[in-house]
Amino acid sequence: MRSYAEEQRQRHERDRMADQNPTGLSPGQHRSVLRLTEPAGHEPPPGPSGQQPDKPLP
Repeated sequence: MRSYAEEQRQRHERDRMADQNPTGLSPGQHRSVLRLTEPAGHEPPPGPSGQQPDKPLP
């Protein structure tokens, strides 16, 4: 997802520099996508299988 977001940000910049209606992700949209792909500070890292470890019920 991060590489796709970067490609879209570059597309937006190329369109803008060519005085075309920009497509792709604006810099703000790009930052939002990157934040979505980062684990939150309160979440444990994924387990070896890529899945979140089970949490005990309260």
